[in-house]
Amino acid sequence: MRGVGLVERERHTTAGVSVERAFYLCSIAPDARLFARAVRGHWGVENSLHWRLDVIFQEDRCRARTRFAAANLAAWRKLALNAARADQSVKDAVKGKLFRAAISDDFRLHLLRVNFGA
Repeated sequence: MRGVGLVERERHTTAGVSVERAFYLCSIAPDARLFARAVRGHWGVENSLHWRLDVIFQEDRCRARTRFAAANLAAWRKLALNAARADQSVKDAVKGKLFRAAISDDFRLHLLRVNFGA
């Protein structure tokens, strides 16, 4: 660990202004620009992944609450998303590839072979 960073976010809505402070433990040199780039990069990846999981799998609507169901489903969704993203054999959006895998045993097996050498 090389430092601690603080990010303060202001959100303006019709209800007013809210402020959120987040602390980060850092392994990078204490440089404000480098730190800001790292935080933005992290949230860019996080928002992109969450958006895809929500749009493609409607993850926010999932009501699995018992034991490890939510964590298991999240792991399967990410596995399926990564398998579809990695496949270059078909020129189609990830959602289209996942639909194709849902209706075709052959394509589903193809995705497993490409990604996991099955």
